[in-house]
Amino acid sequence: MADPNIAPPPSAESANLHAGMKVWVGPNETEDVYVQYKIASVDHEAGMAEVFRSLKDPPIVVPLTTCFPVNPKVVADLCGLHSINEAGILANLEGRLGWSNNDEMNGKRRGPREGDRPAEVRPYTYLSTVLVAVNPLKVLPNQPSFEDYTDQSFNPEKPHPYAIAELAYQNLRLPRSANETCQSIVISGESGAGKTETAKIILKYLSNRSALSAGVGADNSIAECIQDSSPVFEAFGNAKTLRNNNSSRFGKFISLEFDVKQSYKLVGATVLTYLLEKTRVCYHHAGERSYHIFYDMLGGGCAKDHTELGLKGYRPKSFRYLRDNDGYEDEEFGSNNSMLGTGDPSIFKSIVKSMDVIGITTKQRLEVWKFLSGLLHCGNAVIGEADTVEGLKANIANDDEPNKGLGSSKQCIDRAAKLFGIESSALSDLFMVKKTKVMGDVVTIRLLGSEANFRRDALSRALYSALFDWIVRAANQHLSRGIKSEDEMPFIGVLDIFGFESFSLN
Repeated sequence: MADPNIAPPPSAESANLHAGMKVWVGPNETEDVYVQYKIASVDHEAGMAEVFRSLKDPPIVVPLTTCFPVNPKVVADLCGLHSINEAGILANLEGRLGWSNNDEMNGKRRGPREGDRPAEVRPYTYLSTVLVAVNPLKVLPNQPSFEDYTDQSFNPEKPHPYAIAELAYQNLRLPRSANETCQSIVISGESGAGKTETAKIILKYLSNRSALSAGVGADNSIAECIQDSSPVFEAFGNAKTLRNNNSSRFGKFISLEFDVKQSYKLVGATVLTYLLEKTRVCYHHAGERSYHIFYDMLGGGCAKDHTELGLKGYRPKSFRYLRDNDGYEDEEFGSNNSMLGTGDPSIFKSIVKSMDVIGITTKQRLEVWKFLSGLLHCGNAVIGEADTVEGLKANIANDDEPNKGLGSSKQCIDRAAKLFGIESSALSDLFMVKKTKVMGDVVTIRLLGSEANFRRDALSRALYSALFDWIVRAANQHLSRGIKSEDEMPFIGVLDIFGFESFSLN
């Protein structure tokens, strides 16, 4: 075991440090980021260096192990860096994104600042054949065309998702003695890093690449269907978090199937989903929201539907599942800013159009709205306790105190049951009664209030998950275009991994 009192040995980079060199220093006790300095003097025996930021600032003494050489230039492939270390990689990514103003001593950087000189925004950088993408948090102008990468060799100086997609497509078509080798593109990163947008860019390229390969006038309906189905998946599977207004709360693997006999034309697709965040249906952190579809249904649905669904006059704060414990409602609701989850009618229309694309009929859509409305009314059914011959047991009160004038819990149960198409008593028993079979006899046990509320939320989570799975199946039935499971076709898979996060309460 290493002695904590003995300084670590100097690295090869530390041994080559000398006076006059520019270095990144940090992070340390006083700085949580890397700061650029210039070396005044070096004491290799003591393992220390005297550094300064400008002639006006007093020099400081820092350990050589916290000093990393500044690379002479920004590169398109991180493998080409003169000095490969964390500071150098971060500075290179920042430089390509255009956030650095390239001053002689620009000090620590935390993103774009007032006074920075405009620069070309290049969010993509290679690490060999791995593409590193930094979310620019804006729509980028002057993006390359598909033709810039079609049938082109891999160029380490032109990093872009198109290039990764083209490489996968070319590898799929390589002649081999055996069957074609299927390809997969893995898109990973933390929440808000831009995984979903990158996946859409790759899907769009592969869809158009297939059409170009098949020839002029080829049927491109599958490609259009894949692209046009995106809004429904985002509406039912994405939500606003503290870090991302459109965060995917599920993992998604899209398999694009190509027909060898039709010059590798895209003939079908399959969507596999996993790890849907079901708890978000009933609970979300302060400043976050539940799934977009609830808000867009409330703000964008027509008045006739709202009356039939029991939603007329309701806002998100009317429902326990859509508000925080303090009654918080997102101020963006109803702002018509063309974002999912804000109740913009135009967004709701795009969701309806997307459902049409994947084959969900008008009648089925109405059933979906009833289903979602029923979940919201279920959440407003606060189950208390009443004194019975068995002691304190679950009881649904017929007063509106728990819902502050929005209807009693009994009325909420009645509305939900009507929307689900079942008897109100059956729904109440589902929440409050447990049936157990003992020695061939069915024993009925009335639950406590806390147990009944837990069952209510568990049922809501399970029902929403089942609805989401049904939508995925409907999409697959439409996207597969009759391709049978036994039809083994080469595919390119695009895996959009669930973004990783760290919450105060997980």
